[in-house]
Amino acid sequence: MGDFLIPILIFLFVTLLAFQFALLRKKAVNKQSYLLVIIGMLLFLIADTSSVLSSFYHHFTNQDIFTMFFYGVAQYLIVLGLLRENNNLKI
Repeated sequence: MGDFLIPILIFLFVTLLAFQFALLRKKAVNKQSYLLVIIGMLLFLIADTSSVLSSFYHHFTNQDIFTMFFYGVAQYLIVLGLLRENNNLKI
């Protein structure tokens, strides 16, 4: 990883911190909101893993489409989960 070691470790720390904050929402929000955000965070981790693997290991077929698909769905689920935090909101 060479010169990228420090930025990668910072990115890993921030990503894991965001995932931890998503996990800590369990008792503060309703179940649907919690699950949507957790699934979104897992898809976000899959997209990031795909991107890192292609950058430092091996580029696989349709990797760009795979990464952007999971990244887009992850963002959608996270935002939807945050909107559903309010029980009165019907989407």
